[in-house]
Amino acid sequence: MAAWAIVQAWQSINVRQFGLLAASSTFWSCGYFLIAAAMRAGQLGVVAPFRYSALIYSSILGYVIWHDVPNSLAWSGMTLIAVSGMCVIRAAK
Repeated sequence: MAAWAIVQAWQSINVRQFGLLAASSTFWSCGYFLIAAAMRAGQLGVVAPFRYSALIYSSILGYVIWHDVPNSLAWSGMTLIAVSGMCVIRAAK
């Protein structure tokens, strides 16, 4: 990030943006903890699809809150994650 800061102008965040970032961090941490707890308690084949649904929900919330549409590189990454997860689940059967 230090290298990126050389070519990109620094811009402070306002109170609203900080609040959204704090709320996002809190919800993300709680969600990650609950997914880990579910994987310990349940079967991976049942719990894993909920992990990959986070891609869909985060894309929708990103658009609703920040009016951000993922670019082609992000869509490629999401597709790679989803396909690799399906391959792992299929190989586990």
